[in-house]
Amino acid sequence: MSAGKVSTIDPTKSVSKVISDVIHEFYISNNIKFDFIIYGEKTNHINDVIDDVTNKVNEKIPISLKHVSLTDMLDWNHEFNQSAVVFMKSRRNLFSFQEISKTMHLKYYGSKRIKFLVYIEEIEHVEHFLNVLMYTRRELINFVGQMYFFEFFIHLDRKMKEILLYAHQIFRSDVCGEFSLDTLNIMNVNSQKWNKTLKNFDHFENFNGCMLNFYGFNYFGFYLNDISDTINLDVNHFAGAIFEVIQIMSIQHNFTPQYTINIAIDSKVETLRTKNYEPNGRYIFTFSVSPANYSNALLYYTQSISTLNFMFHISYNDLYTNYEKLTMPFDDLTWILMLLTFGLTFATIFGLKISSQRIRRIIFGKGINIPAYNALGIFFGISQLRLPKESFPRSTLIIFIWFCLIIRTCWQSKIFEFMTSNMRKPLPASIEDLIQMNYTVIINSYKLDHYYDLLNDRESPKFINYSSSPLFVDLYKRALKGETKSKYAFFVSDFELENWKSFFNGSLPMLEYEKLSKPLVISSPLNNILQYQLNKLVDELIPSGILNHLVSYGEWYLNRPIDIKPEDTKRILSMSDLEFGFVIFLGTLSFPIFVFICEIHALYVRRQLRKLLGLYEFVRVIRERLKDYHDKW
Repeated sequence: MSAGKVSTIDPTKSVSKVISDVIHEFYISNNIKFDFIIYGEKTNHINDVIDDVTNKVNEKIPISLKHVSLTDMLDWNHEFNQSAVVFMKSRRNLFSFQEISKTMHLKYYGSKRIKFLVYIEEIEHVEHFLNVLMYTRRELINFVGQMYFFEFFIHLDRKMKEILLYAHQIFRSDVCGEFSLDTLNIMNVNSQKWNKTLKNFDHFENFNGCMLNFYGFNYFGFYLNDISDTINLDVNHFAGAIFEVIQIMSIQHNFTPQYTINIAIDSKVETLRTKNYEPNGRYIFTFSVSPANYSNALLYYTQSISTLNFMFHISYNDLYTNYEKLTMPFDDLTWILMLLTFGLTFATIFGLKISSQRIRRIIFGKGINIPAYNALGIFFGISQLRLPKESFPRSTLIIFIWFCLIIRTCWQSKIFEFMTSNMRKPLPASIEDLIQMNYTVIINSYKLDHYYDLLNDRESPKFINYSSSPLFVDLYKRALKGETKSKYAFFVSDFELENWKSFFNGSLPMLEYEKLSKPLVISSPLNNILQYQLNKLVDELIPSGILNHLVSYGEWYLNRPIDIKPEDTKRILSMSDLEFGFVIFLGTLSFPIFVFICEIHALYVRRQLRKLLGLYEFVRVIRERLKDYHDKW
């Protein structure tokens, strides 16, 4: 990334003059073509800037002007040159431009290097907006990979005068005080020092009381202003798991947290024809949880998890009923094998009953008198004295009853265990689970095609863009009232497609943080600055009493009790657990069948021998009679 400096701005110059000077310098340094793109509303200075740039370089700079509306940007069909100067009326457009820029890179450019220079006219607060700029720049650079230059031309409000800032050169001073324009000069001097020391938070055991700004993007709460007044519900933005964890960290590392929650996107909800709406369906919600990973002590978090009840991971209405527990002791394969065993056994007994008496009345071991078989006969209740007839079907039934006794004992013990405890339904652990459980994925992406492509031709769950869907608005209203029947809420980064790739390849990253049956899930992209500390400190929620605080807040919010006691995982018996029963049953059943087959074969051989003996006797008699007849003659 190219280096920059904090420029000295002449207050007498107009904004258009300042911008045109920088564009000219940018063109001279890089000697490339670029476009002017008006994103959203037309800014006040766009014509002056273009005229001034054109006159300054004597029309040598190849310029193309494109006016792109918000609707056009959602379905981008324009081509960029090697660079682009983007004009925006309001900072609100910056967030959607951030995502759309990544979409354009994915769709059209791949690894091609494109330089963006973004000018935003309306700025409210310097420190507040610089945080947004640095966050957006980091996201785009990390996402595109080849984007090595991303600068913002900022027209500050009148109180801050007209000043140009290079966002990627802004660092907090080492005095750890509040940001002010007076510190800009020493920031540039100390930039190398900050680059060397502020690599990550592992180097900091004590922040000496510094104030760290935790900045949140209210992705799901931006409808709050439109809806909360209607239903008269006051929502606390600064109560939730992630804020409680930060409070613990502030004590351990000696810093003072300061929170800012900002509305990320325009709160206007556009009408979208949405069908296939299931009022009691299941939904998975996604939004960005992105601590910034660069060299200043500044972090970004989303809004409070406790702001909405579907931002609580509360397992209400997700307990197995007693009727569902009746079939739970065994898995599906075991039930199928048991049903087949029952069917085959009764079919065998019924077949023997309707068969000929010669087969039914065969007595096992007839003519066999060995101690081993006698012992087995006594063990299985097969008595040669008491069962002189039809011993085969009776012995088969006795063995089957003994098998049923084993199965019934296993089922009875497990069903008693299940009935005396609250068993929660399993969470989806893969994209296949989402498909099978018929989840609807509500995302904030403007390009749903990227998510469909990640499915690799699998059957995809339903995707809904919440920013323009009445489905989400209705769900939001019902969630605030505590009426939603949604059973799970997961949090993943919608801006980190790498995380989505791993998600769609078969694993949900957020399940890594599902510990001790906590009614919340904290999830964030990989390799965050405080990831290790968060993982460690989340385990302190229960002993520190924070979890009880969250649950009491949720109970007030939902107006229903929440059971958070960690439940032991109840294991369902599988085929491997009952393998011995099947083996003994089949083994004991196979022994009389083997004896029966052998005896049938022996009887057949004996009958054939008798026939041969009879034939031999017949031939002998004929020969004797022929001999007698011959002697008479």
